[in-house]
Amino acid sequence: MSYGQTAGKGRIADFYESGLKQNPEMIDNAIIHVEMINGPILLTSGRLDQIWPSETMANNIVTRLKANNSKFEVIHLNYEKCGHCIFGLFDSPDRLGFVETMGGKLEDNLKAVAQNWVSTLKFLNEHLNALNEN
Repeated sequence: MSYGQTAGKGRIADFYESGLKQNPEMIDNAIIHVEMINGPILLTSGRLDQIWPSETMANNIVTRLKANNSKFEVIHLNYEKCGHCIFGLFDSPDRLGFVETMGGKLEDNLKAVAQNWVSTLKFLNEHLNALNEN
């Protein structure tokens, strides 16, 4: 998939989004066939993601799974006030400094990180325990 051309400075995500618009004929060759995944899926995205269009891409995955009648659970956790830094640990001032450049305010991203971590552990615990029971 080619990156698109954008006018002037902008988000890194602008290159992805313009590439999708400028090269629609290439999308089919770049699609990951998520409907072939044989298990539950947890997706996380930030609406204000400055790196790539994570919300759009996660929504596309959900749509593709539904269109293909996936029998597995799919959960999309979308954080409306957050950017790219919604997963991970920001345990030092050095790492905190770049969070807002990735989208959203620091406070909102840190809240999302905490919520996302709890949701991820819950998802993994639920589905890994189900595997052990079978």
